[in-house]
Amino acid sequence: MNMCTKRCNFTGNLPPITNAPKLGKLLLWGNKLSGNIPNSISNASILKILSLAHNLFSGPILKTLGNLRHLEWFQISNNNLISGSTTDQEWIFLSSLANCWNLGFIDVSGNPLSGVLPTYKWNLSKSLQYFYASNCELQGVIPKEIEGAFRSFDIECAAMRNIVHRNIVKVITCCSSVDFKALVLDYMCNGNIEKWLHSKNCFLDIIQRVDIMIDVATAIEHLHDGHPTPIIHSDLKPSNILLNKDMVAHVGDFGISNFLGKALFIPCSVVCLAMTVRNLNSDQFALLEFKDSIAGPQNVLANNWTASTSVCNWIGVSCGIIHKRVIALNLTSMNLRGTIPPHLGNLSFLLSLDLSSNHFYGHLPKELGQLHRLRILRLSYNRLNGEIPSWLGNLQRVRRLNMKNNNFIGTIPETLVNMSNLEILSLGFNQLSGQVPSSIFKISSLKAIRLSSNSLSGSLPNDTCQHLPKLEVIYLSWNELCDNIP
Repeated sequence: MNMCTKRCNFTGNLPPITNAPKLGKLLLWGNKLSGNIPNSISNASILKILSLAHNLFSGPILKTLGNLRHLEWFQISNNNLISGSTTDQEWIFLSSLANCWNLGFIDVSGNPLSGVLPTYKWNLSKSLQYFYASNCELQGVIPKEIEGAFRSFDIECAAMRNIVHRNIVKVITCCSSVDFKALVLDYMCNGNIEKWLHSKNCFLDIIQRVDIMIDVATAIEHLHDGHPTPIIHSDLKPSNILLNKDMVAHVGDFGISNFLGKALFIPCSVVCLAMTVRNLNSDQFALLEFKDSIAGPQNVLANNWTASTSVCNWIGVSCGIIHKRVIALNLTSMNLRGTIPPHLGNLSFLLSLDLSSNHFYGHLPKELGQLHRLRILRLSYNRLNGEIPSWLGNLQRVRRLNMKNNNFIGTIPETLVNMSNLEILSLGFNQLSGQVPSSIFKISSLKAIRLSSNSLSGSLPNDTCQHLPKLEVIYLSWNELCDNIP
């Protein structure tokens, strides 16, 4: 028996799993389920595939997963799960999973597991091929017990270099050390076709589109039938199809490809794990990159933010008492000018980001969507432009979102409804248009909604205030709203 309810927008807690002795697959990813994962899942003794990714589950990861002796696939990525109790953050669940002899895939990415990787619990199944733990706020160094996995990286890179085809991105070589791993690929100067399909400045005529389809089909045929070891790409999408100077399409990004027959798998999990180990030094590096991308009239940051002093003593920077990581960045009203760099997304312990009342311009980098601990985001009184990004909905712990007095255009994204803890929403004095999403009025924690001086149109839902018990302020003036006031 299989149960698949992916992307159904189910909410609430997951009920106990009882009387399901024949349950083999449980796929619930892409919903809005919350609360703890019920212990009763461990009773599904023949369960082979368990996927609870992309939900709102919280609390500790179960210690009884070892009861699932037939488990082959375990995926709980992008939730709010922790490794143990708030005081005990040991990865106890790993030792439990050692009882799952057929386990080949583990993905715990995007959870605030924190802590240091254990050095004594890597006695997992010999069939384990993939272990993903990116964006888990890990610290310290990679244990020697798993360095053996790194040695296979060079071997598998050599195998990748043997894949030669005019429509497949060539792997030239690899850079490999204990702390860093990367592939060196042939440069594709025209970027990926996602840019060409969705950008206003790029255009593909019908002949070019057909040629790209043929190129991609030819590459996939070669991977399936023309290579000694058949390969399934597993992640074919516009962003993984690159164009060279002659607009010839090349299939790339084999990070999660499945090699059939003899397993020739490049473990992206190892690469991601090695590159997401963060500490105060990585916080310092991110802030120094930020400093290099901006300018100020008095060079305050240039003179104060230096590698010779502790980052925790820098102007505008606050560090936590326990973890000694950057938890707040407050640079309001410092007359700073420049773009917001993607490196700020590496401040994984950041709780508050305040860049208001400066001269920042350009688009918001998508890397800010990695700040899963963020509570306060203030970007008002700048010259930021473009559309309000949908990835803001990933910041589910944000309580105050203030982006008024900028040059944002487009519509208010529906994904803001995922910010279930939001108390203040301030988007006034921009150039926003379209209807106000009705889902905004269902965020029960909202106390203030400020959307004045835009070009918002349409009418408000009849139940505008029925789901907002804490609402104190609502500003909608100077828009193009119509119909009756609810």
